Amino acid sequence: MDGFCAQGIVIKRKEFGEADRILTIYTQEYGKITVLARGIRRLKSKRSGCLELFCLNKMFVVRGRGFDILTEVESVRGFTEFRKNLDKVGRIYYICELVDKLTREEQENREVFDLMVKSFELFEKIDGDGVRLDKIISRFEKALLVKLGFLPKERELGENAMRNYIESIIESKLKSRKVLSTV
Repeated sequence: MDGFCAQGIVIKRKEFGEADRILTIYTQEYGKITVLARGIRRLKSKRSGCLELFCLNKMFVVRGRGFDILTEVESVRGFTEFRKNLDKVGRIYYICELVDKLTREEQENREVFDLMVKSFELFEKIDGDGVRLDKIISRFEKALLVKLGFLPKERELGENAMRNYIESIIESKLKSRKVLSTV
């Protein structure tokens, strides 16, 4: 069987069957990939802690017929500091939703990966200052759209205009936007 190694951040997960989970991971090497993590929901699973949302992992994936199968995983960074703050978690979820909705499967973009990691690191360093967190989100939105070719570098949009523009690109409402409006 054909397989590959990748380093990536878990950006989305979905329950599958009794003990499995489908994970969407944004990788440095392959962009966004979807993999099946077999047995991950079992109590005795040794990999479940590594495969939580927002975790950066090194993994080995084997190509499968329906889904690629995650066979090995090693935690690189858990980004545990911002998990203690619900406001930060909501904003990180928003970042992950943007990356998921605006990128295509298996289209490598190291700049997007690096942008995500740097944003996560900033969220860990900054105390619960909502204004500073909002600035990180605004910079992330613009940088992501520029890197993906949706926005010229010199164009400026306000916060609401930016989110409306993003929703017009993906042709649907962002689910995490509700979380941001309550923060």
